[in-house]
Amino acid sequence: MSQSDLKIHNPKSHAPAVYIPCWLIQVPHEKLSHLAKLLYGRLAQWSNTKGFVSRSVPELAAEIGCHARVIERGLKELRDIKLIKTYQATKGGINSFIFLDHELMHQPLQACLDHYENKKPVDNFDEKINNEALPPDKNVGTPPTKMSVPPDKNVGHKYKQIQENKKNRAHGSDCLNFVPENFTPDEIGKEFLWQTAERVKMPTVDLLNKFIEVSKKYKTRSKDWQKKFIEFLEREKPKKTYEDKNGKLRRYDGGNLHY
Repeated sequence: MSQSDLKIHNPKSHAPAVYIPCWLIQVPHEKLSHLAKLLYGRLAQWSNTKGFVSRSVPELAAEIGCHARVIERGLKELRDIKLIKTYQATKGGINSFIFLDHELMHQPLQACLDHYENKKPVDNFDEKINNEALPPDKNVGTPPTKMSVPPDKNVGHKYKQIQENKKNRAHGSDCLNFVPENFTPDEIGKEFLWQTAERVKMPTVDLLNKFIEVSKKYKTRSKDWQKKFIEFLEREKPKKTYEDKNGKLRRYDGGNLHY
């Protein structure tokens, strides 16, 4: 391939991308490995403006393209030098990280990195192109991204569901009705009514009247009052005492009464 056939590529054309700040680049390898620097940049890409980020080791391993043990070793380097702090919001959950301020961030940059402070006008076009390709000033750091967390694939569905819920609440008065005065349970409701009456030791008529009175008291609305009636019966609890055949109070649990 001849020199004229080479296609020019803009290295900044791919976004989002991992950007490593200049102060981190100049940290000697003896203090921080290249892997730890790359890992710091990847975590910074997902972090929010308050310096928090949640990311699991397998996710980081897949994104950087290395083994999980290598990621753990890089995280240990960042923790040991106190650039990040690791914690878990829930026991056994995904790792969360906090970025910490460090003295390395406030050290003067090397001359080769501190480009724009010592920039001089040039006449040579090639030299100008090379200068413009250098990193921006030292205060840029990691550029902000539009996303502080990985994108959610279900955002569209969730948004649609939220809009439907709002619409239902807005028109809820058109489809919800108060309990009718002459409410009577259907066949299934009657079966539940007899079973509940036996369970709570209460006449069926009293149970039915209690349901109507409670619904009116709390101004309950519903689309399906038969279903609402069954839900009421399922929640109904027996009284602590009842009258036996002789008119004496007894406890349902068989215990003694204390007067």
